[in-house]
Amino acid sequence: MIATYRLNVNELSEKLLETIRKSFPNKEIEIIVLEQDADVYLRSSPANEIRINEAIQRIEKGEDLITVDPTKL
Repeated sequence: MIATYRLNVNELSEKLLETIRKSFPNKEIEIIVLEQDADVYLRSSPANEIRINEAIQRIEKGEDLITVDPTKL
């Protein structure tokens, strides 16, 4: 069985370890820690990749930009 847990490092807890123990009773497991780049995650979906690239092109061309007055935030 393969399980993937995606979480922020601040969410690491004893509860997570207990969940892993219950999921793999009496088994030897391997834990690999990868730093998740938000850009890679967002681009992992083909549809998101297209939307991101289109948005970048609009920004580079200065099209459909929204101007925000910071004093009104």
